[in-house]
Amino acid sequence: MRADALLDLIAKLEDCDVDAAAKVAFRKMIVSVGAMHNISCLKQEQRVDFARNLLRLREQRAVVRDRLIAQFRISESQANRDISTALVSHLQPTQKR
Repeated sequence: MRADALLDLIAKLEDCDVDAAAKVAFRKMIVSVGAMHNISCLKQEQRVDFARNLLRLREQRAVVRDRLIAQFRISESQANRDISTALVSHLQPTQKR
């Protein structure tokens, strides 16, 4: 499985005319397939989605950071970068990655 193929699917998913819940479900499936094939760029997608969901629940950044570190075994600086990415992508949902 190639990373660029999965990233292309994620990018084209934004152009599909389906409801948001279907997009979220399909995106999660793509990310999980990438994780099974050990594709690191999709692991970041998974971490950013995780952070975005917690931020939508109005969790504090420190809580989100600690949960990212515990869940994905990443450094504090990586967790902070993922949170920043989640915040930016939340403000610009049509941005292509």
